[in-house]
Amino acid sequence: MKTRDAFALREVVDELANINFMPEHGFDGHGGLPTYAGRFDTSEEGQLNYFNSSDGQMEEILLGYLMRGETKLESDDSLSEFERQYSKLKRDRKRINRAKDIVDWISKHVVHLQKYEKKIWDSILETGLSVELKRKGNRVKQIIADYNWLIELFAGYEAILQKDRESLRLVVNQLYRKEFGGRLRQARIAKNMTTEEVAGKINLTRIGYGYYELGQRDPTPATIYILAQMFDVSADWLLGLTKK
Repeated sequence: MKTRDAFALREVVDELANINFMPEHGFDGHGGLPTYAGRFDTSEEGQLNYFNSSDGQMEEILLGYLMRGETKLESDDSLSEFERQYSKLKRDRKRINRAKDIVDWISKHVVHLQKYEKKIWDSILETGLSVELKRKGNRVKQIIADYNWLIELFAGYEAILQKDRESLRLVVNQLYRKEFGGRLRQARIAKNMTTEEVAGKINLTRIGYGYYELGQRDPTPATIYILAQMFDVSADWLLGLTKK
């Protein structure tokens, strides 16, 4: 499967996510990337065959690694808007890290192949041009070009995700404040406390505390801990990370 550019790759990945794409194979047998050490202890012809994956197998395996362990996000009915966007934020972070892994992994292969290519052309200079050596040289050159294309593809995909993630972080932060404020108010009412009472216990004015419930200010970790203890709830619940 040849993907034209990084934008097209994002569409492919998102489409696979929507159909619960769960790769079951990979170079390491687990849908992941192989370790680099010990992969080149074979004959030169064996190395060449190893790199020359056909029919898009290489791209399929790399996509498999990119999508490893990914499942379709739950429906909107089961998740709040904050939870859904936060899940997307975590998913994109994993994709970014895996895209980096892919670029690094391919780059190591390219370095090795370039050394192999130089060795072939050095042999041609020493022994003269032969059909077999020319075939090997051209074959390695094409594989290097294909690998460089994959590097550009996944590096571009990573850059797109990084840009999208910055925008998503702003959305998640706004939703987090709204979610936190709503749960804070819910917990306070459940304890039959006024805003003045709560504000006094955390050394804030009533207006200052009110900013928390209105989603207009972020509390410190210490303040979140105190509020969670005061209302007998978990900090994760206050932050909207759990339903209970």
